[in-house]
Amino acid sequence: HTFDAEVAHPLHGNPFRPEVTIVMDAATRRLVGWSVDVAENALTVMDAVTMGIREDGLGSILYSDRGAGFKSKLMTDEHVGLLKRLGMTLQLGKARNPPAHVIVERMHQTVFVRLAKKLPTYRGAAMDQDAKERVYKLTRKAIKEGSDKTPLVPWGRFIESVRQAVHWYNHD
Repeated sequence: HTFDAEVAHPLHGNPFRPEVTIVMDAATRRLVGWSVDVAENALTVMDAVTMGIREDGLGSILYSDRGAGFKSKLMTDEHVGLLKRLGMTLQLGKARNPPAHVIVERMHQTVFVRLAKKLPTYRGAAMDQDAKERVYKLTRKAIKEGSDKTPLVPWGRFIESVRQAVHWYNHD
């Protein structure tokens, strides 16, 4: 899921929209694993899966969309892939079949879109175009002028916000 607000990039501080990868227990609807990164990739997916195992135990099936990070050789290779080594089976959702992903999409709305709307750099679908442009121009102007008054959330604070949002979803 591409996060619906811009945050400060962890390396150079420029605005960008990070990727949030989650692992959800289908039976309990708990978010058991998550990871954030500059893009969805195999390492981010592996991080979310291993967090899920650490927090909730080993599952037998990992159901996923057709994202490249989930289908990578690091995950699926018959000899060295994480899933094979753990004895898990990857089940991919049917392409272009949004109803198959309703549970996860609803959770994204509940947790991550809700979190994004709390940030001053929210750029989601619910925001009107004029407001999006004002936020965009404000962040770019602050960066160009070298101002430390940019509305961008620093990377570390963003990760902590995600951690708190996941805790809220699972426990409140």
